Amino acid sequence: MPCSMGGAVRQVERVDRGGASRYLRKASEFLRSAREAAARSDWSAAGMAAIHAGISSVDAYVVWAHGMRSTARDHMEAVRLLRRLGGDEIAPRASALERLLAKKNLVEYEDRLFTPAEARDALLRAERLVSWARDAVKE
Repeated sequence: MPCSMGGAVRQVERVDRGGASRYLRKASEFLRSAREAAARSDWSAAGMAAIHAGISSVDAYVVWAHGMRSTARDHMEAVRLLRRLGGDEIAPRASALERLLAKKNLVEYEDRLFTPAEARDALLRAERLVSWARDAVKE
């Protein structure tokens, strides 16, 4: 359903807050996959899984805290939704997801491989987001 947020129309869906645990499980599974891919030196796979772990972490939080999630094709809408709903204390999480998403096109579509340093950075950001979401959803 379209939802007016700060003058712009964004695609959001109202969802049962109980669904947060499913998004958190997805985040944990993606994070585990990212770690396993990194252990095999599959850097592009590690990066992509880490990015999806970050996306699912934010979905888990927004579903738990607000009973909604972004349905837009552009994942940056999830960042904007988190910033809009979360306030200053959540801003660092939105920035972390934004930095992960900045690498999504590169790892998926560009004509080069994700480097070990890029994959490790993505994995670290994803680990922090998943840990934050786990703590927040438990509260």
